[in-house]
Amino acid sequence: MSRSHLIHPALLIASLVVTSTSLAQDGAVSAAELDWVPRSELPEDLLASCPRGCTGGYLQPGRTDPANQIDPALAEVNAEADSYQLDGEGGTARLQGEVRFTQGWRQVAADEIDIDRATLLFEMQGHITLREPDLLLIGESARIQADTNELVLEQASYLMHDLRIQGSADQVRRLPDGRIFIDNAIYSTCEPVDQDWYFVAGQIEIDPEAARILASDMRIKAGPVTIFYSPRFSFPLGDQRKTGLLYPIIESSGDNGIDYAQPIYLNLAPNYDLSLTPRFIERRGTMLESQFRWLHGAGSGSIDGAYLPNDRGGQSTITRTKDRWFGQLQVAQLAWGGDIQLDYSVASDSRYFADLGNASLESSSQTWLERRFAFDKQGANLDLRLTALSYQDLTDKELRGFRELPRLQLTGQWQAAQNWYLESDLEWVDFSPVHEDTQPTSLLQSDLNGQWIQGSRSSLDTRLGWRFRNAGSFVDLGLIGALRQYQLDNALLSGAGDHPQLQASGLLVDAGLIFERRSNRGQQTLELRLQFLSMHSDDQDQLPLFDTLTPRFSYQTLYRPNPFQGGDRIGDGERLSLGIESGWRSAASGRETLRLGLAQQLYLSERSVHLSPRLSAGLVDPSLFAADDPLRLAAQRGAEELRDLMASRSGIQAYLQLAPSDQWYGRALLDWSDQGNQADYGSFELGYRSTRALTNLAYHYERRSPVFRDANQDNRVQGGEVIEGNVEQLDLSAVLELDENWTLLGRWQQDLTHARPLEVLAGARYDACCWSASLVWRHWLERDDNLLVPEQALEHDNGIFVSFELKGLAGVGERLNNMLSGSIPGY
Repeated sequence: MSRSHLIHPALLIASLVVTSTSLAQDGAVSAAELDWVPRSELPEDLLASCPRGCTGGYLQPGRTDPANQIDPALAEVNAEADSYQLDGEGGTARLQGEVRFTQGWRQVAADEIDIDRATLLFEMQGHITLREPDLLLIGESARIQADTNELVLEQASYLMHDLRIQGSADQVRRLPDGRIFIDNAIYSTCEPVDQDWYFVAGQIEIDPEAARILASDMRIKAGPVTIFYSPRFSFPLGDQRKTGLLYPIIESSGDNGIDYAQPIYLNLAPNYDLSLTPRFIERRGTMLESQFRWLHGAGSGSIDGAYLPNDRGGQSTITRTKDRWFGQLQVAQLAWGGDIQLDYSVASDSRYFADLGNASLESSSQTWLERRFAFDKQGANLDLRLTALSYQDLTDKELRGFRELPRLQLTGQWQAAQNWYLESDLEWVDFSPVHEDTQPTSLLQSDLNGQWIQGSRSSLDTRLGWRFRNAGSFVDLGLIGALRQYQLDNALLSGAGDHPQLQASGLLVDAGLIFERRSNRGQQTLELRLQFLSMHSDDQDQLPLFDTLTPRFSYQTLYRPNPFQGGDRIGDGERLSLGIESGWRSAASGRETLRLGLAQQLYLSERSVHLSPRLSAGLVDPSLFAADDPLRLAAQRGAEELRDLMASRSGIQAYLQLAPSDQWYGRALLDWSDQGNQADYGSFELGYRSTRALTNLAYHYERRSPVFRDANQDNRVQGGEVIEGNVEQLDLSAVLELDENWTLLGRWQQDLTHARPLEVLAGARYDACCWSASLVWRHWLERDDNLLVPEQALEHDNGIFVSFELKGLAGVGERLNNMLSGSIPGY
């Protein structure tokens, strides 16, 4: 029988946006089964995106006609049928026998279609199939009102290819207002041949206007077993926000026992929301955490809080019966032509994060809380920055000495013709001690009365110079000037006065040559750099130490004009920095496979500027003190610092970076002191990344002086009171996919100095096509207030962490994933 063709421009088939999955109807092929293809038959692009644990994927039939790219609302309708009948002018048209409609990218097939041409009502019977990109609907009968997009589909199954969502329903209805009702619905992301879990609902209502999905009589089933039930369950459509329960957080540790948190999300308005998280901690009690967020105009912010009354203390008596709490305010706002940032945090005690963390706020253990306000405004040549800064110390060691209330900074840059430039930095800061009720630990932070020094500092740094750069060389010539003026509440040293000042000036010459060699295999570069710096300054011993420290000496710090970080000291003397770097870039991959560098500083004159309170106090001769006198240890460290200050050259800085393939990488750093013929710092990393495996091997060493801990308070050095200060650690971690389902993971971080593990974890993850589960055991060192030196008495804690996810629906254990990401690089 010949095919007949009919064009009817009024046909508009409603498309369904259904986040569900399908099970086969009895005796019929479901939408999922129709487009299911075994893994071995998937094209390469779909095979690459096929999830782990899945034996296949969904493949849509291809279309080559030009109409497959046209929006159905703008396209004509083409119909084919074995036969058709027309019942009078404007009456009913009946199409029979393998009826096919195409309208742009939409395709409809049925055994029979009756079209009321007056009312634009389409009634379909038998083997109905509706296709759109990434959507397939199958049903036994359907009714479509073309002018209103109203649709009713009986005995339906559906498939969303990209999301791997498939399902079935007794009836699917779309109303003229766009709402969709699905009766006796089934939803799953499992494969059609293996339904490990599925979602069943008496009715699902999808409201695109309100961007929500409401399920009635909702059950989540694993085979015949119901694992969750709710009479009404609402969740957002797509990524829209919706009031309701979020995924719970479940953990267990030796200190806290079972830790269960249940976040509750409240979508109060389009521009603000609230999260409340009741949290039960077996060995501490019940607490409440909250987070309020808002968006307003050109800004945003959040208020976080947590409160645990009458802590039962866990395994410790330190915080027993105490109220524990935490609060944080964060604001980001554009105002007055600039950018405002506010971050203020406060905790009830120094052990809050070590004991409790924050389940809903995703805060981790930390050593201090920052309180900062900043206003930044940028101009064509001038940048203005106003900050206020303070801290809450969580280490009980008073490491953060001074508040900055406020700091005002004006930075300018001007570029003139012939490569001339001028740079300036004008700053004023007012300092006051954070710990006013404790004694300062450094002579450089105390006044004549032994109390914390406080006051303000005005500074001006300028640089006038000439720069030239091309592909093979660069030159930077600059004149440097610096001025510091202080207004202190009292003098730092006897006879120094409370208005000390500093003037410094110098010459900087920075030049380099870049050589390049190309071949068919790649490109090699050789870079030579020479920097000469001559700085002359006033005596700086009378200046306080507010915000200045010496950064760890590294390849990058070799070329800093000022070796100190902060504004209280300016390096003096004449020095010559020499460096050589080389790199190799592969022509085949475009990747830099090798880079290495070697550098050293030569000191052409004596230096006198330092940050050491031991040198300021003259503690440089250990022989002046008895063997059990703590000052002997201080003098030993002072002697080393004096040796480094008087040295004619720095340590040798070297680095190496390797990337021989897309999978392998390596890094190494070394600071070798030829004065002491030893390594002051060294690190080594080697890693492997592939689609099935991840491994990391790291070694870290840092030389530090021994530390005295006067356990019996007798001010005498006895056995066990001198703790090795060197840091030496070995870190090994790996993630290995055994097959499409099982993954093993682990980490071992060892403190070689004190022969103890810092963290050990081992676990496994199982991935089915539509669900996954992870179980991890962790053994870790409780850091307590230990920031400077590992304490021998620190104890280990143990915990078991679980995560479970129904892919495409819900999961628990997000904090486990966060923990693994922080422990295993690249996880």
